[in-house]
Amino acid sequence: MKRTTILGVAALATWSAPARAAAPPAAEPSVTVSTPSGAPPATPPQATSGALSVPGGGKETSEVGIGVSQVFFGSLVTLVIGTAFGLVAAGIGSATVGYVGAAVTPAAGSLLVCKLGQSSTTYEGGCAPTIVGGYLGAISLGITMGYAVGAVSAGANSDSGTYSGLGGAVGLVVGAAVGATIGWHVSKHRRNDPPIALGPPPPPPAQAEGWSELRARTATARGTPVIAVPLLSLRF
Repeated sequence: MKRTTILGVAALATWSAPARAAAPPAAEPSVTVSTPSGAPPATPPQATSGALSVPGGGKETSEVGIGVSQVFFGSLVTLVIGTAFGLVAAGIGSATVGYVGAAVTPAAGSLLVCKLGQSSTTYEGGCAPTIVGGYLGAISLGITMGYAVGAVSAGANSDSGTYSGLGGAVGLVVGAAVGATIGWHVSKHRRNDPPIALGPPPPPPAQAEGWSELRARTATARGTPVIAVPLLSLRF
């Protein structure tokens, strides 16, 4: 009898152990977020990394590398085009062709500088300030180097005019590239940012509400016409 009782207790313990192991785990508490009617469901915040996102998914370009390439290739293109115009002018004996080449050469080099700057994945901008900077650099450095080389070679060589012309040509080539590069980097702005506008910035919305000049006007009861002058924003 005693042995039968022990076997019955052991069988009962063996039957109850799997039942306890098969019991479902306790449900975790859930958090519900109520959203306004018609609004999309709220999504949990996602963990973001500290890396900067670049438009197009590419690697961020180096602005120093772009600046060096702008000066180098801008000078190279300006030199090649200027030399071509000079050879043609000397071959046909036409000073007009030489003057046209001197006027067109800075624009060609500046345009290349602008296109190299627009290849940046971080900044963008227009070519007008770049071309203006190229002409300013070509004129200023060309005249300066022309007079400087001519003054240095005047006492040692009778042919100082030739050296002065070569110095002015070198100054035009280098000055066009450097001036265009400066013009690009001064006028550029980050991509997806608003462009730089000329004139003072607009007032904040809270302050603009108090300006009667900015409100929409209608004709009065007596039919007096009202003249509205829109604000003008320029962009290069």
